[in-house]
Amino acid sequence: MNDRSMGKIVKDLPSSETNPRNSEGAFVRLSNNSILFAYSRFVGSEAEDEAPSTICGMLSEDDGESFGDSLLLLDYQSEQAINIMSVSLLDLGEAIGLFYLVRESKAKLNMCLRTSSDDVKTWSNRILCTPGETWSQVEPSIFTSPNSPLSIQKNRNHILYAIWNPIPEYNGREKPDTPYFLVVEPLM
Repeated sequence: MNDRSMGKIVKDLPSSETNPRNSEGAFVRLSNNSILFAYSRFVGSEAEDEAPSTICGMLSEDDGESFGDSLLLLDYQSEQAINIMSVSLLDLGEAIGLFYLVRESKAKLNMCLRTSSDDVKTWSNRILCTPGETWSQVEPSIFTSPNSPLSIQKNRNHILYAIWNPIPEYNGREKPDTPYFLVVEPLM
């Protein structure tokens, strides 16, 4: 066993009156060997899933022993959304993939992807990962949070991603969650 401490808190993200919730975070190592932690940061006075939120990040230059100040990665207003949340990060080899949910209304929630090939200094245009309008018409709980470790890179140009769709009735009875597997392509 090495000399590192198990269970040591290296950064605390407390809520405040203007930042009522911080949640759903993910880590990825960048090409310069620093570590990015990205998370949902709620702004304003409300903390519900429909409340305004952004995606922020912070970097560690010392292998996770400490993290710098929070920086804005994506803003809900720039996304023309009520909020953006539930971030997941995936090392794609030549780029970093950032999956996140975009809530345009209470009933319209889609999973999107942006990529960065310059250690998250800039991001690609948004790629819609959920297929067609049918997903936007279903209850927002259709998704497993993108921050769940359920995505794998199939090859250089495809990602396999698992989501669940709770179907309320099947032959008159409640049906358990139904898994769906999405292939996101092309990445870049």
